[in-house]
Amino acid sequence: MIIDNLLPENELKYLQEAVMWSDLIEYRLHSHVASRDEKDSLDNWYGTSLIYGDHRPTSQHFDEVHSMFHKHLPDFASWMRIKLNFYPHTAEIYEHAQHYDWTFSHGAAIFCLNTCDGYTRIGDDTTIESVENRLYLFDGSIQHNSTTTTNAKGRFNFNFNYMRAQKFL
Repeated sequence: MIIDNLLPENELKYLQEAVMWSDLIEYRLHSHVASRDEKDSLDNWYGTSLIYGDHRPTSQHFDEVHSMFHKHLPDFASWMRIKLNFYPHTAEIYEHAQHYDWTFSHGAAIFCLNTCDGYTRIGDDTTIESVENRLYLFDGSIQHNSTTTTNAKGRFNFNFNYMRAQKFL
């Protein structure tokens, strides 16, 4: 499911200023994206900033992020992980290896902070373009992958993983 224009303009601008090219967020750099077995390339790296993980908030920004997003996630029950991703500019689009977030069915969502030519591939044939203020939802146990961008300094997004509420009779 894709939801465009998710946040009001003032909330989107606030997030962009706080997250993109700001000293309010510290990014941890990783020498690979999907797995250590992935092709070794100068373009195969990214930065992350963990907001929620290991069953607890890991950032002072958790409360704000939680209040902005949890209400937009169908059947939201609890967080598994929230992280910010930064994918660098590369001369050509670099498509990272496919992976799944966890092996069991759970909610996954990606929120795009900027528009660029990067994308996310879900399975073999679904490609979701990076469009500012877009949220897309899928099952995080399905193979998927990210890319870099060629027409922006970087590609920024929030990656959400969450448990879904069980429906009972």
